[in-house]
Amino acid sequence: MAESEANPLFRKNHYLFRALKPGAANGDVHTLPGEHPVPGHVCCLRRIGCATEKWHDDRHTPIDNARLHYSWYDLCSQRYDAPAHGLARNQFTDQELRREDCVGLLAPARISAPAGPNSVVPSNHYEVYRVVDPEPTYAEIQLRDACGNGEPVPVRVGRAAFLAVPVVKRHNDTAWPVDHPALHYVLYEVQTPDVHRDLEIVDQFQPAPLRIQARHGTLLAVPSEWRPALSI
Repeated sequence: MAESEANPLFRKNHYLFRALKPGAANGDVHTLPGEHPVPGHVCCLRRIGCATEKWHDDRHTPIDNARLHYSWYDLCSQRYDAPAHGLARNQFTDQELRREDCVGLLAPARISAPAGPNSVVPSNHYEVYRVVDPEPTYAEIQLRDACGNGEPVPVRVGRAAFLAVPVVKRHNDTAWPVDHPALHYVLYEVQTPDVHRDLEIVDQFQPAPLRIQARHGTLLAVPSEWRPALSI
């Protein structure tokens, strides 16, 4: 799409979210308090989102910011979110999506091999909403991130599974504003080969380096526009 190619929003980082090796080191044995417009809490570091290059239909989308990655935490909130729908636009498609319950929080993170640099790039936090009954969005692409073997990996993109929406996050006495209010992400189902990549992460919930092991990729986060319609 010529218009999409000209949209600078779509040249922002893509992220390959990888499963983590199960274990207490991934943060699944403690609850981390937080405050949102309606109080909730985050628990269980579920996935790590690694910035990734993407090739699609002879178009290469490089990594826009190699230092910005995301931690995915499960989010438990006491609020009820009414189902809503809207139009998502990205390099793959224009697609109507219906989103329901909020299930996760994406926090900016630094990842590295052990003993790497310790700074976290400030950027948007995101609440992650489950997408229900999406139309198929199939594409053949290639991805390359820091956890792979250095070569692009063929990947088939499946259905949209989640929508990530920018959110102001408050934790203790600190608030993190939204830096890029137009930048949303649609997360599509993918499968990449399994790896056993040892990493350390630092984020606002894990100020000291936390050792994790990244495994296979399960979701591709694609920078998108989101135009909400009336609640349904």
